[in-house]
Amino acid sequence: MDVPIRPFAPNDLPALHAINEASTPGVSSVPEDLLAKIIDLGDCAVAVDDENKPLGFLLAVPDTTAYKGKNYAWFTERYESFVYVDRVAIAPAARGRAIGQQLYAYAFETFAGQVPLIGCEVNSVPPNPGSLRFHQRMGFKEVGTQTFTQDYAVTYLARRLVD
Repeated sequence: MDVPIRPFAPNDLPALHAINEASTPGVSSVPEDLLAKIIDLGDCAVAVDDENKPLGFLLAVPDTTAYKGKNYAWFTERYESFVYVDRVAIAPAARGRAIGQQLYAYAFETFAGQVPLIGCEVNSVPPNPGSLRFHQRMGFKEVGTQTFTQDYAVTYLARRLVD
């Protein structure tokens, strides 16, 4: 069953922060004020229930921002034009309802014709095999890897939007 997806509204921030924190280590933990700053840099799609309560979100940052993330920088060094998915997170009670697929479908439609690809990373240390399988099902392909420390490494993925 499809859920409504809409743009971020400022009153979503506390709920999105709670969803983010419940989704670690699949996504990095961030203070609420930093999450707000990242949202301001990009496009944040919010999946909501019948009462307009957030169930999950996808935060995409275009290649034209001054974002300083290490993984974003990896894409800027290799691609001229892209959108970087900084994070996608689903509330624990809403998982298993294909909300992540719906958020990505929204992003693919939103950015088609604007950029040639969408990039993201998935943790390889600590491993996140479920996220890797999910992204592969969504059409993402591995385009690189990076080890930051013995406790943190990632696999970079990209999905073409245009040929």
